[in-house]
Amino acid sequence: MSFLRTFLEPALASARFQAQAHDSVLRQAEREHGAFANVCGYILNNPAAAELVTQPEDWSFSGAVVPGYPTLHPLNPDFWEKFQNS
Repeated sequence: MSFLRTFLEPALASARFQAQAHDSVLRQAEREHGAFANVCGYILNNPAAAELVTQPEDWSFSGAVVPGYPTLHPLNPDFWEKFQNS
């Protein structure tokens, strides 16, 4: 994180990193089938919820790395099938 703050933050001139990273642990009920996909959907919707874009698809800084699928995006209809089978 220190590397990113030192070298990436100046390149993002108009944006700023938050003071501290935020994470949370999924509760038992949140670990049920489909819960991970729901959390991902929530995160993907954050730019639209913050009114930075009108649709989550318009935010160019979201994505995922799925081995064997270099262009697969988490908002594609077939994402979860390929993600779970990779």
